[in-house]
Amino acid sequence: MLIDFALTVISSAAVSLALSGLLLWITKTWIGERLKGAIKDEYNTKLESHKAQVKAEYDTQLETHKARLKAGTDVEVERLKSSLSIVAAQQNTSFSQLHTRRVDVIANTYSRLKVLHDSVANYVKPFVSTGDKSKEERRAEVYAASQDFTPYFSQNQIFLTKGVTASVAKMNQELVSISNLFIYAIDLQDTPDVQQWIKITEKFDGSVKEALDGLEDELRSLLGDVKG
Repeated sequence: MLIDFALTVISSAAVSLALSGLLLWITKTWIGERLKGAIKDEYNTKLESHKAQVKAEYDTQLETHKARLKAGTDVEVERLKSSLSIVAAQQNTSFSQLHTRRVDVIANTYSRLKVLHDSVANYVKPFVSTGDKSKEERRAEVYAASQDFTPYFSQNQIFLTKGVTASVAKMNQELVSISNLFIYAIDLQDTPDVQQWIKITEKFDGSVKEALDGLEDELRSLLGDVKG
């Protein structure tokens, strides 16, 4: 009986010890899991808080950077606008001055050419009225008009278009050619060559007049005159 009692007690103690160990293990495991969960929650909370803080700082810095860029861009845009306005004003002034200069050249070129044309016409005309200038005087007028026109045209033709320049040069050449032919075939001859005189007159009234009319149209066009 004593042995049975002892065995019972020992068995009960072993069971209690085993139960206690199991309970202790369960308790430690539960506490450990709770601690890990609490630590994880705290870590996640701090991580989200840190992420939110970093994002807020990043957004603030980004907006600040955008504002600085926009302010810098606005300044550069205004500076560029100002520069372009200055350049445009300078170009308008230059264009206006150039146009004024061009108008002067066109006017002076035509004026000198017309004086040469009229002096040649007066020189080669077949009929001389009483009181008209002598042949020598009229010849001198042609020479003076040519001397006035030629250097001016040479120095200022850059302001004319190529087409107008070519037309003016051709007209000048025609007038000089007619004058020279008249001098040596009519004026300096004891007996003028009547046939040559007739040809000169016909040419002057025909092709020369036509060329002058065409040149006048070109000059008007150059000045902005639009044909209706």
